[in-house]
Amino acid sequence: MNQIRDFYESDEQVLWVTFFRDKLYCVFSKHEIILLPDKNIIRPVIGQWSSNDISGKPLQKNQLSAALLGMKYFQGTICKVKELKYLV
Repeated sequence: MNQIRDFYESDEQVLWVTFFRDKLYCVFSKHEIILLPDKNIIRPVIGQWSSNDISGKPLQKNQLSAALLGMKYFQGTICKVKELKYLV
């Protein structure tokens, strides 16, 4: 239930992250929820997903903290980032 609540109630200040092809990607999303014709639900992103840090360097998995990488094994869909200071 917490994951569903986080998806629907999170504001535009939440940084969404995911791992894909050995990189960490992040994005902010709008608070708006959209129901698609196929009944899937999405939250539109603000801008686009990025796999670079604020300096423009790629967020390669092999250069990230092992503690941060541990979250990629989380079995659910949405989780809190324990290494938030490192991520920021």
